[in-house]
Amino acid sequence: MIELARKKVSSTVNLTMVHTYFEIGRMIVEDEQQGKERAKYGKNVLKELSKRLQVKFGKGFSEQNLRNMRQFFSVYTDRVSSIRQKASSELQSKDNQPAIIQQKPSSEFNGFLNLKTHSSNNLHKTHMKKIFQIFLTLFLFSGCAFCQSKTDTILTNRQDNSPLVEKLLNAKGLEHASIGLLAVDLKTGDTLLDFNSDKSLVAASTQKLLTSAAALEILGADYTFKTSLEQDGITENGVLKGNIIIRGGGDPTLGSPLFAEFYGDLFERLVQAIKTAGIIKIEGKIIGDGSIFGEPEIPATWVWEDIGNYYGSAALGLNLYNNTYFIDFKTSEKAGSPAEILKISPSMPWLTFENQVTASDENRDMAYIFITDQPNHRVIKGTLPKNKEHFTIKGAIPDPAFLAAFELTNALEKAGIMVSDKPVSVYKKAETKNCQILLEISSPPLSQIIYYLNLKSINLYAETLLKQIGLVVGNDPSTEASCKELESFWKSHGMDTGGMFLKDGSGLSRYNALTAGQLVFALQYMKNNSENFVVFENSLPVSGKSGSLESIGKNTPAEGNLRAKSGYMERCMSYAGYVTTISGREVAFDVCVNNYSCSNSEMRKILEELMVGMSGP
Repeated sequence: MIELARKKVSSTVNLTMVHTYFEIGRMIVEDEQQGKERAKYGKNVLKELSKRLQVKFGKGFSEQNLRNMRQFFSVYTDRVSSIRQKASSELQSKDNQPAIIQQKPSSEFNGFLNLKTHSSNNLHKTHMKKIFQIFLTLFLFSGCAFCQSKTDTILTNRQDNSPLVEKLLNAKGLEHASIGLLAVDLKTGDTLLDFNSDKSLVAASTQKLLTSAAALEILGADYTFKTSLEQDGITENGVLKGNIIIRGGGDPTLGSPLFAEFYGDLFERLVQAIKTAGIIKIEGKIIGDGSIFGEPEIPATWVWEDIGNYYGSAALGLNLYNNTYFIDFKTSEKAGSPAEILKISPSMPWLTFENQVTASDENRDMAYIFITDQPNHRVIKGTLPKNKEHFTIKGAIPDPAFLAAFELTNALEKAGIMVSDKPVSVYKKAETKNCQILLEISSPPLSQIIYYLNLKSINLYAETLLKQIGLVVGNDPSTEASCKELESFWKSHGMDTGGMFLKDGSGLSRYNALTAGQLVFALQYMKNNSENFVVFENSLPVSGKSGSLESIGKNTPAEGNLRAKSGYMERCMSYAGYVTTISGREVAFDVCVNNYSCSNSEMRKILEELMVGMSGP
């Protein structure tokens, strides 16, 4: 239809624009002056009209552009007859069909100017439909001076007129926000909702869907990480003349409270393996070896405020306790008074803290742990709720490989096995002689790791899987190389990766960018092409039931019928997943909003209404 329109009016495009500009200018003048032409122009009408048109059609209808059209009418008003007659004759096609643009669209446009006096939604829609026809031709042709760069505002951004989309776009607090939305029927492939689905936005933790899905496809649902306990040296009369090595295999769950039953008493198991080897004394040291992923690496684009806290932990070759430590505080009844540190666990006596935390009337955790130029020193700033006997915050263990060696050294000494040297950590694989494996510990299968990765949005697990993809596919576990492998995987499976920018695997970096189309592609791929779909789907929180969706959609059609991964960071909120509608239609969707100005709770409510709406027929 567009191509036909181009051909029919190609010879008269300039006259089309001249006529339309002129008519719009006339309507503005007549409305401002209540039909008194040539009078001084008013100001309020332009401002209000520009605001309304930009909401509907984009920034091409700025106040300045409308002012230009008004001026055009003023200058050429004496030639009104010749302009109209010429445009009318030229806009008749060769087969005498009606022109695309009506000769006198004034009633429709004036109706919009006076829209605030109408209460009927149907009348509003009628006006808008006709106005859309008026302006569509302008956007079809590259000669349009003021709207040339805004073609996609009509042809791409305004792909859907669903009330759900309109409500989202007009929500308070989203006036300056960037929004991406796509919903697709999984059976037919039909697009149900679409707004800016090809625009790159910061997706936050919904990016974990790309990482976890690719890991399932590349590594397999039954894949496990291996951690080995090794002795390097010879044992004589129960004395090991050499070292004990805990060699990490990248397992992100080693010693995790989430898998406490699976691992049992981890260090007791290691002690028993050493005893079984007949070792009663170690003339050497315990080494925590994290060399499989190379030197410790925090993604370069993570912000300073994040990397001292538990969610900013680096993914290393030897991880322990989710790379998380806990600080237990006590706060007094008086706001502004210092908070007291009661306990730090696990114990890390080499780590020192400068506590600047105070009690607050605000009932939420606003305390952050900052790293400093001293590797083993931390500064804690911010506030915690007042009058709390116990309030716990979480930090990122700076060197989990060293902590593992330290914990095993203590456990051995408690068991009566003395170790002569102090524990150390290494991140470059050292040459060993007479190395013997005493125990190998497998992680839970990848299916279980991904379950918690998406349900609880654990950054460490996502970053580890990203590095493992880089190691397995390209023999390079660096973050940069691994991101390239992740993008290559999706591109090789048919995804349009244009506009994709990956800086990590978890979505914590604000330098990441994805489109709604890319996330929905991954969701479609997993549903329609992957043997791992059930594992993948089961990892997503359920509306009204679990994870970050536990409070979303309760007592609505969405409850139990919507599974989605959420994403959040400052001024960014997103959801991506699957919903089954009342009629049984299965839909994959993604919605992402950047730079909203409303509160987080208000933004969450807006997106909840959208998702509940998608659960309808």
